[in-house]
Amino acid sequence: MPPMKKPTRHTHEEFAETLSLPLAARELGVSHHELRRRLGRGELPFVQVRGRIRVPKNALVPAGR
Repeated sequence: MPPMKKPTRHTHEEFAETLSLPLAARELGVSHHELRRRLGRGELPFVQVRGRIRVPKNALVPAGR
């Protein structure tokens, strides 16, 4: 299930400090589907930029830490 859209204002710097879903999933050590579930449950913040969901780098804590 895709997460609900959250309108946000962002700057170029904020976009540069985010990761795509595949990269965020890799950093967390989870599947793409598990990452989307976590986003949908509100466990991780995200922003939507031009129709694409991005995860802030500072919100990621890899598994086992």
